[in-house]
Amino acid sequence: VQADQRSGRAGRTRPGKCFRLYPSSVYHEELLEATIPEIQRSSLAGTVLYLKSLGLADIDVLRFDFLDQPS
Repeated sequence: VQADQRSGRAGRTRPGKCFRLYPSSVYHEELLEATIPEIQRSSLAGTVLYLKSLGLADIDVLRFDFLDQPS
């Protein structure tokens, strides 16, 4: 969980504590195990249109070799 990574930063350079300002039920039931990659939660329409406006007509977005396929 990303919250665990953040708590690890609390004592990295000096002694520190992590205070979570949400109920434990949120931590156990609502937080995601991993952050969803931005390419899967963002629209690529603006980027594709921008590339097309540059005259890059041979871009095939459906066959592009993404690291993580957009949803």
